[in-house]
Amino acid sequence: MDANVDDVKDYSIEIVLKDQFSWRRLNTSVGSSLVRLNINCKDYSGEFFQDVLYQAATPLLRDYLEDAVQAKGIMLLVDGLANRKDKEYANGLDKFLIALDRAETGVINRRIALVLTKCEQPELWVNRHQPTYVATARFPEVMKRLQAWEQSGPGSIDCFTTSAFGMLGERHPEPNMRRISRDREGIKESILKNPQGWKPFGLVAPIYWLCTGQRHRKLDQE
Repeated sequence: MDANVDDVKDYSIEIVLKDQFSWRRLNTSVGSSLVRLNINCKDYSGEFFQDVLYQAATPLLRDYLEDAVQAKGIMLLVDGLANRKDKEYANGLDKFLIALDRAETGVINRRIALVLTKCEQPELWVNRHQPTYVATARFPEVMKRLQAWEQSGPGSIDCFTTSAFGMLGERHPEPNMRRISRDREGIKESILKNPQGWKPFGLVAPIYWLCTGQRHRKLDQE
């Protein structure tokens, strides 16, 4: 964490949703229904909650927090297989939420999306359409912190399940991934097993909710 914030890369992407994914289509048929989601972000290094707990005084982390408190929507990406770190994540989340509440940014009705990744794994895949259930079962302490924050009034939370790899097959599905390396923490690096059969799951749903405040049934499906 000794880098300067100016060294952190900025990324901008635009997601254009077709007519059937438009929130306008839900209410009216008049006018354009094309939806454009514009995302601007910085590529900060990972293990955010650990850094909040143990490196809170570093300049880069302070810059990160300053970026975060300006946001109307925050996505918390959590490895769905890392449930053993639930208490550690919850403690880091406590500090983060306190920082949000102390910041006088004028942001109201902030949205926080808890997004569980790696949901192509069998223990996550079977309940992928019940994201709040999965999040509560695997990360109960994290969910308690988020629910308490929501009940205190500064904003709203919602849960999502995602898989960047997706599955292969219908009757006997298997993860569309091949492991390249592994360490004691778990899967370190993987690639697509069958690029032609790539069907990621849930990648746009949390972004759509953060932008609109609405869940879209089709985006929650495969």
